[in-house]
Amino acid sequence: MLTGGVLWLLQRFRRISVDLLKIKAVVWYVRGVGVARRLFIGMVGLAFLLALAVSGFLLIHIGIYALLPAPANAIVLLSLGVIYLLTAVLVLRWACSEKTWMKYSKADHYVELATRKPPPNS
Repeated sequence: MLTGGVLWLLQRFRRISVDLLKIKAVVWYVRGVGVARRLFIGMVGLAFLLALAVSGFLLIHIGIYALLPAPANAIVLLSLGVIYLLTAVLVLRWACSEKTWMKYSKADHYVELATRKPPPNS
């Protein structure tokens, strides 16, 4: 009976140890995804600022040039610039979203697997 009790305790300890290891692995994975996301956001932000500066510089000069002879051309060019800028901002907002990163890295799936209760042993 003592041997059976010790074996039961060892099995219970092993299961708890494996569960803790799974949770720790998922925590490190999610942290890694977070670091990758922050790096991605930083790189995208720098590229976005550079592209924004270049396109803004060009659109301002083209708009001013077009404004002098005909105001309608300038309005069209300026509105196109605004549309392009809003489109880029919305796409960047989606790409930098934590929900998007959790979904496409499957981190939410791993969190669910690690925190799910195992079926009771019969």
